[in-house]
Amino acid sequence: MIIQTLIEILKTEESVFINDLGQFSKHFVSAQLTDGVLYPPQYHVKFNSKSDGNGFAFTLKLSEKLQKRIPEADGEVKKWVEELKAAVLNNKSISFHNFGTFYLNRFHPFVFTVKLHKIGRIKT
Repeated sequence: MIIQTLIEILKTEESVFINDLGQFSKHFVSAQLTDGVLYPPQYHVKFNSKSDGNGFAFTLKLSEKLQKRIPEADGEVKKWVEELKAAVLNNKSISFHNFGTFYLNRFHPFVFTVKLHKIGRIKT
């Protein structure tokens, strides 16, 4: 439910902050032709774990979606963030279908990436 809510917010907002995690922001990327593969125009989601912010807007939206009180929704967010961080530490990466992957690397302790969706090969 957390990822679905995050995607829903990013459909209408430029960015969203999740407490104890960081800020997700969307950036438009034009169509690309790479190695004979056409990638359609799309939004990419960037993640900044060092961003300061307030996750109240996200918690409020989640509260509405779950039909729970704000403190309960906030607890759900905190639990999800803790579980996500633990899973990434244990498994080195965690992927969410149609969204992206959180992983560890040696330069940054917590990284998020989005995979490009291929349209198909074209002859060049």
